[in-house]
Parts: sequence; C-alpha cells; structure tokens
Amino acid sequence: MKHSPVVQLNVGGYLFSTSLSALRKHPDSRLAELFSGQPKLRADAEGRYFLDRDGSHFGAVLEFLRSESLPTESVREVRVLPVVHP
Repeated sequence: MKHSPVVQLNVGGYLFSTSLSALRKHPDSRLAELFSGQPKLRADAEGRYFLDRDGSHFGAVLEFLRSESLPTESVREVRVLPVVHP
C-alpha cells in the first residue's frame, strides 16, 4: 500500500505534520490549491511550509480533513476563522 507523503507545516508558529492527501482532500479548497502540483508556499528556516495565519485553530481544520467530523470543542474554534478567498 502506497502512503501519501508527510507534509510539515508551520502555521503562525504552530507546527503540524499531516499527509499530503489530507491537504488535498477537498479539491476546491484553498489548501488543496496551495498543495496541488508544486506547493505555492515559502519554507521556514527548518524547511517546513509556512502559512502566515493564526495557527491556534488550524488543528481543528486538520481534524476535519482527517476525519470529516469536528469534536464539539472545535466547532467554536472554527467559527472564528476568517474566510479567505483567493
């Protein structure tokens, strides 16, 4: 079984690791766009992809991408995330 590559992220100073397939799970999403083909992000000093956003809520986004559900405590967190359109 072939596994999706692991991606290291630095989101506003918070560090995350996830699969490339999770980031591409919803093809019309901004994350899928950023990680389709050659990633369109700069790297931090350690080589992690850097997103200049508030990372305190990004864990809830990853949880949704991984499981298609949000724990109850994460729903409030996601409501405060800004909607950013390209």
